[in-house]
Parts: sequence; structure tokens; C-alpha cells
Amino acid sequence: FAVIASSAQAQSAPLPYKSSHQSVGVVSCGSTLCHGSIRTVADSNVLQSEYVTWTRLDKHARAYSILFSAQSKKIAKNLGIKSAHEERLCVDCHAHAPPPALRGERFRVDDGVSCEGCHGPAQRWLPAHVERGATHSRNIEHGLFPTDDAVQRAQLCLSCHLGNRDRLVTHRLMGAGHPRMSFELDTFTVVEPAHFKVDSDYAKRKRLWDGVQVWAIGQAIAVSQTLELLTDPKIGRDGFFPELVFFDCHACHRSMRSGRWAPRADGVNLGPG
Repeated sequence: FAVIASSAQAQSAPLPYKSSHQSVGVVSCGSTLCHGSIRTVADSNVLQSEYVTWTRLDKHARAYSILFSAQSKKIAKNLGIKSAHEERLCVDCHAHAPPPALRGERFRVDDGVSCEGCHGPAQRWLPAHVERGATHSRNIEHGLFPTDDAVQRAQLCLSCHLGNRDRLVTHRLMGAGHPRMSFELDTFTVVEPAHFKVDSDYAKRKRLWDGVQVWAIGQAIAVSQTLELLTDPKIGRDGFFPELVFFDCHACHRSMRSGRWAPRADGVNLGPG
């Protein structure tokens, strides 16, 4: 696993949130002639219903709206922040939120974890991928993130579902009421749900992985990333204590479903966690 993980780190494309390209917005992909058809198109090498699947069935589309829920408001209150939907700590993973200078006219942060949050800002690859003779490798050269590559998909997914040096659900955030982070690449890939079809055309254009490979790669990247964070002196400690999010929650706590944290009655405020 360590060999797989170290090799993957060396070959990674920039994650979408680190791209220097402009994000043009979900609406740029949602035309019925592109990816917004209500049914799959028979003679196309892509389903063309991807936008509809994402909108109707994919929880990524509702990731930003969750920040307005009662639970999110409670977490924000416990952390002493004004509102979750305006806090980068929350928005960085609950939406695709590039810097203002890289947001096109049709971009909306309330689209949540949108097309560009996974496939990369589309300024360059959007026009290129509809050109005559366009290829998957050429699209990647123009900034499309290679989600078909299980190694790079693991790094992308785990950047939010586990965390990295840029964004991490800490023990303090969990103490405030954030749900426990739980992720396994193969399972999440299967249940997302898929907005693509693995057929002979897909096999010609992209690399195929079986479930065991995807599971093993996901585990290896998670171990590598956890150790990297744990040994980082800026992240691996919370004052005198180690950053406890890297340890097993239930070694110290009851079930996290109860969400019973509250300020101490004696007036001592140690904060969530």
C-alpha cells in the first residue's frame, strides 16, 4: 500500500480546487444537447443525461444546501461562527468554491459540489471536448480531471471525505456536531450513483479497474494521507494534545448519533471537542 500511495502522489494531476483555470458553472453543461437530456441518447458515446442524474440523485448536488440546515446552524453556533454557508471551513468541501477571480459569469457556488468540483474548472476543456476528433487524453491536457483513474479519484474524494493539508474535519469540528467521516472508495463509487456507462467505447477511451483494485487503492491513499497529516506539526497537534480526529472516536466516546455536547455547567468553556 505504501508503494502504491507514494507512486500516486508523484503522478497526480492538480486537484480541481487547485486549478488556475476559470470555473464556468453547471449551467454550461446542462443543455439538453449536452448533458441535460432527461433520457439517455442511443447513438452517443456518452449518456448525455449526466446533469439530470446529478441533479436528481447525487447528494453532491445538495451539499451546499445542507449548510442551511438546523444541524449546520447548531454546529456553527457551537464553533462561534456566524453562518456555515459563509465559512470557508464548511464551503470548501460542501461546494466547488474557487477564488472570486476564477468564477465565470454563470458560476454559482450554491450549485454545491458541481461538475467542475470533480471534473475540474472547464474554461479550457469545455470547448475542447466537443471539437471534432476530441480525445479523453486531449481533454485531460486541457484541464479535465481524470476521475476515471482510480488513484487520482481516490486523492480527489479523500481530499474532502478524509481531509488533507488544505481542508480537514478536525476533532474540534466533530465535537461541535459534524457527522463522523467515513469513506471507502469502491463502495462510494458504486452508490454515488454513476452517471456513465462502462461499455466497449468507455474501455477504448479510458482505463478499467475492478472493485478489488479500487478498494485497495482507496485504502492505500487513505493510509498515506492520514500518516502525512498525523506527522505534520502544523496539523497533527491541537495545542498540547495530538489532533484526536486521527484516532478511533469510540475508544473514548459513546455513539456520535446523540450529539450531546454542551458548554460545561461550571462556566469553563473548553469549546467543542
